[in-house]
Amino acid sequence: MKTDSLVGRMAGVARLQPEVYRRILSDPSADRQALLVVILSGLCAGLGILDQVGPEGVLIGTLLLVVLWYFLAWFVRWLGPKFFSEPEMTIPGQKALLRVLGFVNAPGILRILAVFLNIAPVIYVIVITWILASTVLAVRLAFGYEKIWHAVVVTLLGWFAQVLIMQALFVMGG
Repeated sequence: MKTDSLVGRMAGVARLQPEVYRRILSDPSADRQALLVVILSGLCAGLGILDQVGPEGVLIGTLLLVVLWYFLAWFVRWLGPKFFSEPEMTIPGQKALLRVLGFVNAPGILRILAVFLNIAPVIYVIVITWILASTVLAVRLAFGYEKIWHAVVVTLLGWFAQVLIMQALFVMGG
């Protein structure tokens, strides 16, 4: 499968293939593809629980995922070098981080299976864990971290910040 096509890149990221992540990081032509992956992942997540959230919930959830994707890229780029500097580390550009962190949502498309299978919670836990692992790999490769725990901590703090934002938005939204 060609790893510069949308499907090839999604498959490579889903298989946690470092060379695919590296190509995405360095290829500005993947910007729109990354956005598309985030949108598809959000739509599939919403459709997987359509009976619980309704059509409006699917659209709002997808929009929220796009906003959180932008936030995560910004937060990781700010936090990574500030707290976990390494001698050989690189500081990726914002767009490179957006690209690779967009593609880490590729496994999220599998959440559509919740429509057909009556095990939505199991599917969601598997997919979220998969996306988390993919995000850790993306952060590690983007910054060139030698120590995996640096990427794990930066990723977990980014996810925690996203959860706080979601909770604040839900509280404000009623």
